[in-house]
Amino acid sequence: MKNNLWVTGVALLMSMALSNAALAKKAQKEDICHFDKDTGLFKVISVSGNAIATHFSQHGDVLPGDYYADTDGDGFGAGDPVDTCPNPGTADNGDDVFPNDSNENADSDGDGVGDNSDNCPNEYGEDENGCPVVVAEGSDILVGNNLYWSHSNGVTRLDNDGFGNFPSGQNFNTRLAVTALRVADFNEDGNHDVVVGHNEGLEVWVGLGDGNGNFAMSGTGIIAGAASKIATADVNNDGDLDFVIAQNSGYITVGLGDGMGGFTGLSPIVSGGATRSIAVGDVNGDGNLDYANIAHAGHHSVNLSYGDGSGGISNLVTLFYGGVDLGVAMGDVDGDGDIDIVSGGQGQHGLKVYENTGNDASNQVVWSRTKITSPNQMNVHTLQDMDGDGDLDVVSTGYIAHPSHNAWTVEVHFNDGNGNFDLSSSASIPTSGGEMHDVAIGDVTGDGAIDMVTNSYPMGAIVVVPGDGTPGGFGIPYMVSSPLMTRTVGVDLLD
Repeated sequence: MKNNLWVTGVALLMSMALSNAALAKKAQKEDICHFDKDTGLFKVISVSGNAIATHFSQHGDVLPGDYYADTDGDGFGAGDPVDTCPNPGTADNGDDVFPNDSNENADSDGDGVGDNSDNCPNEYGEDENGCPVVVAEGSDILVGNNLYWSHSNGVTRLDNDGFGNFPSGQNFNTRLAVTALRVADFNEDGNHDVVVGHNEGLEVWVGLGDGNGNFAMSGTGIIAGAASKIATADVNNDGDLDFVIAQNSGYITVGLGDGMGGFTGLSPIVSGGATRSIAVGDVNGDGNLDYANIAHAGHHSVNLSYGDGSGGISNLVTLFYGGVDLGVAMGDVDGDGDIDIVSGGQGQHGLKVYENTGNDASNQVVWSRTKITSPNQMNVHTLQDMDGDGDLDVVSTGYIAHPSHNAWTVEVHFNDGNGNFDLSSSASIPTSGGEMHDVAIGDVTGDGAIDMVTNSYPMGAIVVVPGDGTPGGFGIPYMVSSPLMTRTVGVDLLD
């Protein structure tokens, strides 16, 4: 009996506690934003907990919050909270960066131009469209001057304004008539240096750059007879950059670099005749760089000297294919992974492609030869991808003969990817300049397109052929003259 009374008592106490909790909840009040139909505004009132759901469903009331002034009516507020209820002229966020512009509210990149008007919304900009100001960085140019006993002997640096104009420059005198030059980093300090060749029997000079466009010019003690072209590469496999010079005297001169800007000359290499062009590459895949040159003796042919790994050669062979060759370049034009040779000639001997088909039993390359006739003279200078398709194209200079004058041209012969060149589709750009001995490739006009620069002998000028931004397309060439230049020969870019 006693146990039953105890259970009944506990149950009664629990019932009373629950009833009291319900009464307390009903009695507890909470602030809400109630819509007043008379004023059309929300106002804060306190209602019991049980009535909140009714207010929300029947009156459209809401809980209080932070509301910000929306002065431009775009649904985004700004400033400190101005109300606890969603009254007209307020918004439930404070993210409006442009509180007085109904078209803008956000500035993701923080450049002061709203996202809806910003042409570059995720990139901090300086112009009125919210994009970075494009600072053109067209390359400066180094030019060789070929005039005896002139203050302009040596090389001229033409200072680019970034857009392909050259309002200033500086000469670096070698006191000798320059015939060729090439830019490289010989002392491995990250700055541009330059190697300079001169007329017959004169010393090769090197200018070490300070990174600001200045060059400390000095002789190397290496003699090269009438340098016509210069290539740079590590020809003795020691990790330091060397230079290789084609000489009109019939030799190849090699200067072995020490990585600090000094050079040691090797005994001149017999090249098979007056050498007008030079290219370097490993054609037989033995790890040693080989030399291809144009030998102007007898057939004016392409001669190939197989490198011995120390800068010298182990064997010289002639790749004669008829006619007069003028320039040579090396690269993988057929996309099979080995080095091919391309040369240019005169008249019906046009463009010649020597396709590398692999080695014979003596580790010498077996060549498959193709000749593409052309009515124009064709002096091949380099292989570059000029149309952005991943294939190496041929860049050459030459002229179209006329009874009264020769029209000098810069030409690009486009590769189909298999080492075939249809000259009918070549880009041939006539210029008003003089004879062209050298071509440099890069961005001179600062627009990201590929441009070409040539000398204009015997004038004190260069010619710029600007790319137009389309694949393999070029604009109108223009000439750059300067009293700093005389009888220009080699050119290269300080990019």
